[in-house]
Amino acid sequence: MSPRRLYLDNAATSRPKPKAVYEAMARYATELGASGGRGAYTEAVETGELILECRQRLNRLFHGERAEHFVFTLNCSDALNLAIRGLIDPYTRGHVICTHIDHNSILRPIRALEERGWARATRVPVDGATGIIDPHDIRKALQPDTRFIAITHVSNVTGTIQPIREIGQIAREAGIPFIVDAAQSAGHVPLDLQADGIDLLAAPGHKGLLGRWAPGSCTFARVWKRSWPRSAKGEPDR
Repeated sequence: MSPRRLYLDNAATSRPKPKAVYEAMARYATELGASGGRGAYTEAVETGELILECRQRLNRLFHGERAEHFVFTLNCSDALNLAIRGLIDPYTRGHVICTHIDHNSILRPIRALEERGWARATRVPVDGATGIIDPHDIRKALQPDTRFIAITHVSNVTGTIQPIREIGQIAREAGIPFIVDAAQSAGHVPLDLQADGIDLLAAPGHKGLLGRWAPGSCTFARVWKRSWPRSAKGEPDR
């Protein structure tokens, strides 16, 4: 008889999934199998309705403003890259704020922006004993050309929970977009997009939300419009 094994890697992906998740996946694969929004036949329409229902449920869970603000991405890292790159104009060098203990999904895209000369970054330190950010240090790091503040809500290494509501309030007062990496908190720790002052939330579907592996979501609580220079082809240069 083989020894009983315990799964302890839920920070990477949750397992096992609820029975309803497997049943929903099997029903889609065997009865629908269509692309939502890409056809007028029954299966495509129902798939589109399921996607809309998912957006509506996420909007209620995270207290968003509109269900349409929820965008499904490849994964949480993809969502963070979308948020970080999307708020930087490569033609206007700006300033960004993160911390020393953010996940690499925040740190590496910001480092790439620095290496390309598109941004300057301030990495706010954390308390050496608690691993917690002092929101006042975020306020002190603000500069006239700060483009965004990006924070990992819960550390996948230490489990520390950062005071995002206080940081969100600072961001709102300054009129600066606030990006939150909720890879380890969504589904475990209450999140309120409006009360927490979050403008862009990246969350995986396969961890605390107990969905299938891979899908992430990027939630745009507010739409930030920026003017991009156009190329001769009429498209933004990258």
